[in-house]
Amino acid sequence: MIESCAREQRRIAYDLHDGVGQQLVGIALSAKLLEQELRAEHPAQAKKASAIVRLANETLREKPSGSRIGVESLSDREMQVFQLLGASYSAREIAEQFHLSRKTVETHCEEIECKLSLHNMAELKQFARKWAAENLTPAEPWTAPGSDESRSKS
Repeated sequence: MIESCAREQRRIAYDLHDGVGQQLVGIALSAKLLEQELRAEHPAQAKKASAIVRLANETLREKPSGSRIGVESLSDREMQVFQLLGASYSAREIAEQFHLSRKTVETHCEEIECKLSLHNMAELKQFARKWAAENLTPAEPWTAPGSDESRSKS
């Protein structure tokens, strides 16, 4: 999982077209590896490394309001899941919507977290809701073709 996250973070950094983004990804990856090595024998130092990872990832996520950096890297299915999370759907509800297992939806969520440099489901839901509020407009109510309402609009 860490290797795929690292690959995705490197890809996003290259997409940022600046050396600072690439350096931040390198710092985050190095600190994450250091954290894992220190976790068992030196938990205090591992906690410091974890803080460096968090700060680097937060800096990478900071972007102008409405930006889709990172979100553009999502697959079509991941984007569908992301948008439904933004609409406050649960993993179970999303699974029912797409006729998938809950585990499959949870796997999509993990991949989205990785691609967006988020740490957990709570962060993902919060980010998805904020993104949806800034980037999506509420859909107009649907009316069946030929219904009285659709005729009155014509």
